Amino acid sequence: MRFLFIDLENVRSNGLEGVLSLEAEDQVFIFYSENANNLTIPTLENINNSKATVKFINTNFVGSNAMDFQIVSLLGAMIERYKQGFFSIISHDNGFKSALTFCERYFSDYPINLGKFDNIISAIAYDLKHPIKGVADGKALIKKKDKSDNTVNRQKHDDKAVITGRRENRDDESKQTEEQKNSDRNKNTNRNEENSRPVAQDQAAPEKKDGRNRRKRKNNLPQNNGAAGAQKKQNTEEPVSAGPDMQYIYEYLKDMLSVKTIDVYASKIHEALLVANTKDELHKFFKNKCGEDEGEALFKLLHGDFENMKRQARK
Repeated sequence: MRFLFIDLENVRSNGLEGVLSLEAEDQVFIFYSENANNLTIPTLENINNSKATVKFINTNFVGSNAMDFQIVSLLGAMIERYKQGFFSIISHDNGFKSALTFCERYFSDYPINLGKFDNIISAIAYDLKHPIKGVADGKALIKKKDKSDNTVNRQKHDDKAVITGRRENRDDESKQTEEQKNSDRNKNTNRNEENSRPVAQDQAAPEKKDGRNRRKRKNNLPQNNGAAGAQKKQNTEEPVSAGPDMQYIYEYLKDMLSVKTIDVYASKIHEALLVANTKDELHKFFKNKCGEDEGEALFKLLHGDFENMKRQARK
């Protein structure tokens, strides 16, 4: 679950790049004012087509940093309300860093991530690369303090009492058994010790034989040889995300995007580097294939090292 707070005065339409990549559970809060109350038509279309919930918040108040204070106020309120998730401010203003550091310390018991980014696609890339502590399969493992906890504690206490009682009963039984054994031992002191040895060996023999049989049955299990064995081995190994011809893309983007995200775009990036001869052609290719926002984001990730990446694509 992601919560994104957009400082529209600061980032304008560019800050919403990647809004189409959000999920249905994500929430976007766009703070606008008289100084910044317009978005480009493509951006509005992407907002309309996004799965995420998008809310516009009009900051009517005037004054220095008025919008910043309202963004931070809502940030803290949403953290306290949901107590889990990825919370990010979309802005170029570095003044938010102190507020984010404070929230990170104050809400240190909650499974959350916080950050400031220039656009939504950068926030998503960071979120995928840095999973939240205490999260498994995308769901936060939060310990809820409610009446059920007291019930569980009482049950544990009762179980402990029952277990303790059973242990006491077993102790009593053990004492009785030990007394009975001592009595039997005294009665049989004159029994010939040598006559008792074969009996012990006979009793132990079946167990030893069973052990040999178990080992024999284990050794007789069918072995996975040939194609079947190779198939099983292949299933247990980690899947390879792409062929050797595209591994250079993973090496280049591994510090910026998660493997899962690179998997989505690797083939398109490889194709783009093969057909585009200039950065302008690369830019157009991404926008035509991936759409306005995602295409722009991919172009920004690659255009700085375009020539080197192109050489690797054609090897």
